[in-house]
Amino acid sequence: MSVFASCGANEGPVMKTAQLSIEGMSCAHSCAPTIQEKISSVEGVKEAKVSFETKQADVTFDENTVSKEDLKAAVESIAEGAYTVTAIK
Repeated sequence: MSVFASCGANEGPVMKTAQLSIEGMSCAHSCAPTIQEKISSVEGVKEAKVSFETKQADVTFDENTVSKEDLKAAVESIAEGAYTVTAIK
């Protein structure tokens, strides 16, 4: 048995889901797609769906690559802080 195998180096992705509540979205045609594109571009994100109606993003991501805090930071980096993540579940 290799030392790396015993240390978990061969572990695959650990897929998790998160729901982010987002303030600052003012229109469905620009805000939601912009946020969805930004989250989707983060390494480790498998899928992101942003709803203007609910002001939420549902994200599937690899916990070994990206954290919920990374997702929050990505959203809040758009347009000099135009959007704020108020809750993460």
